[in-house]
Amino acid sequence: MMERCPTAGCETRSTYGAFVGRKDVIGIVVLAALWGASYMFVHVALRDFPPGTLVWGRVTFGLLVVGTLARATGALDGVRAAWRPLAVTGLVQIAIPVALIAIGQQWIASSLAGVLNGSVPIFVALLAPVFDHGERATRRRAVGIGLGFAGVVAVYGLDIGTTWHAVLGALCLTLSSVFYAVGPLYSRSRLRGVKPLGIVTGLLASASALTLVPALLDLPTHAPSLAGVGALVALGAGGTGLAFALYYSVMFRVGPARASIVAYLIPLFSVSYGVTLLGEPFGKGVAIGLPLILVGSFVISRSPSRASPSVPKPT
Repeated sequence: MMERCPTAGCETRSTYGAFVGRKDVIGIVVLAALWGASYMFVHVALRDFPPGTLVWGRVTFGLLVVGTLARATGALDGVRAAWRPLAVTGLVQIAIPVALIAIGQQWIASSLAGVLNGSVPIFVALLAPVFDHGERATRRRAVGIGLGFAGVVAVYGLDIGTTWHAVLGALCLTLSSVFYAVGPLYSRSRLRGVKPLGIVTGLLASASALTLVPALLDLPTHAPSLAGVGALVALGAGGTGLAFALYYSVMFRVGPARASIVAYLIPLFSVSYGVTLLGEPFGKGVAIGLPLILVGSFVISRSPSRASPSVPKPT
């Protein structure tokens, strides 16, 4: 339903009751820039923090930001009653994949990590029929999955190399994408009635509790530098906390379909940061694999599906 826009820069009004215009486009770009920078911040933070400490610090800083916003907006109603699916989803969708990213990025470039994590929509489409028998395999979806996996294979074959650690790092990032896909597919029917910011608060609280012991067993061996501390705070408070708040602010104005455009921009930003700010090479695998993954994800998004994740991944 179209309604007249009373402010400059607006174009149409979505079914979520908000205008789609420059403000929302800017919000999506800023969000992609924040989430795309997460891989760069992980790269910098790993110089001073081992993976265990980094993961706990990241989710805990994010929890402080999101939890404060959720409490201020009354979004915590129903969180306590849903503690069991929140705990499971917090493990599957946040604690495990975030840990895999931190472990994997010890051995591969941040730009490659961002590209491999761009395969999440591919795994959502592949696994959706397992969790929802109403999901049907279509020719369009099969083509999208094939293109996406061709892109992943290109990255492995052309840029990862054959060293054991590099392959292990790439496998960690690929496996993290699988968990990012499984989390929302599992929780979609189990967290109805809980407000989105309340869900994210519950997931981060669960992840923080689950990663505390590994963090205590994997403490830094030296005093962290200001750059390392700054990267960890930016990763948690900005790339996890503020990014989630911005995502839902945009989503409630334009709807989840339009907000999902951010998924196509995140790898582009991660590659840009890695190449320009960290001096990482722009390899043939990225040049070939990234377009294939993005086109595959786009093709899948055009296929009718009931499996769109309600909670985005904290890249």
